[in-house]
Amino acid sequence: MLHAHVRPAILVALLGGLVLLLGPGVGVASAHAELLGTTPGDGSVLSQAPTAVVLTFDEPVQPQGGATIVVTAPDGSRVAAGAAVLAGNTVRSSIHSLPAAGTYTVAYRVVSDDGHSVEGQFSFAARAPATQRPAAADSAVVPLAAVDDQGSWLAGHQGFIALGAAVLAVGLALLVRERRQRG
Repeated sequence: MLHAHVRPAILVALLGGLVLLLGPGVGVASAHAELLGTTPGDGSVLSQAPTAVVLTFDEPVQPQGGATIVVTAPDGSRVAAGAAVLAGNTVRSSIHSLPAAGTYTVAYRVVSDDGHSVEGQFSFAARAPATQRPAAADSAVVPLAAVDDQGSWLAGHQGFIALGAAVLAVGLALLVRERRQRG
């Protein structure tokens, strides 16, 4: 039979393991990236066609998972040119031409720093179609694949998760051993 002081030690080990295992995620779970603004703005009516769509978030988004921006013309065709590019908390996609006047829909998907996907859409209207623009205007933009990998949430909390799992495993083993000895 185990001494009376062993039971509180088991409970402390179990609770400590749970805190270490779940603690890093408690504040982060609700911290998905939030869209702060768009260019062009949602619902805006433009006299000149935009050269790009830019999304600004409240925190940096991850290059893993591939940020996507899809701009759809009034006729259903896609008009965004090339892959979305990432620079800190902004995601950008070039538009080389708009085929017609009308309402354009922008759908996006990014991965928050906590690893969760954030999706949404907005629209803008263009009063006149745009002419073809050269791609050279995008030369200063860093492609998404070239952005430094700052790691995912999981990689940033790997030590806490491993320590929490180890403490939790020890606590569970002690609990099982105590029940078998009583049993």
